[in-house]
Amino acid sequence: MEFHRKNCRAGYANFLKRGGDLFIGDIHLEPEHRGKELGKNAIAYIRGFATQRGFNRLTGKVKHSDYKERPWLPDYYRKHGFTVTDCNDGSAVVEICMELT
Repeated sequence: MEFHRKNCRAGYANFLKRGGDLFIGDIHLEPEHRGKELGKNAIAYIRGFATQRGFNRLTGKVKHSDYKERPWLPDYYRKHGFTVTDCNDGSAVVEICMELT
């Protein structure tokens, strides 16, 4: 899914079905479009998409590489309704989860 702002590509998100959950693989905003609530809007869209299709939860992971560049991501997800738990499984620092039912 792509996000557009003022007729230009502002970012994208990808997500996939994992059992009864919708797993968020990535939400990316181009640097010049950050801080304009597009991430918040993307999460709201994905949540609505998942709810309409009967998914139980939104889940995902914050990879080490993403955390290194954006250490505020766990707090960002908490702020937007996700439960954040440490996982440190080799590829990710934390797991995120939002119950939808």
